[in-house]
Amino acid sequence: MQILDYNRILKDLNGLSAQEFISALQESFDVIKVDSHQNAKPIRERQFAIYCGNTWYRLTANSDLINSIDTQRSCLKISTSRLCRIISYLRC
Repeated sequence: MQILDYNRILKDLNGLSAQEFISALQESFDVIKVDSHQNAKPIRERQFAIYCGNTWYRLTANSDLINSIDTQRSCLKISTSRLCRIISYLRC
């Protein structure tokens, strides 16, 4: 099976600078700056790429985020406040 790219565009960063946005993502993801879109493409599961501030990044869900996912019920086990923070950072 081939999984095609699925792209989204954020309208704004909710008042954050590009660096503040990347820093906020580091709460839930291991963030690696890469030199091109080819190197940003995910190479394993729980990984994706973003283009922010004229720079490509590869994001991998960290253990805190992975452990917050209830694999039995396929839902998140995180506090409402943390979920709201994640949504506010990623709001389209």
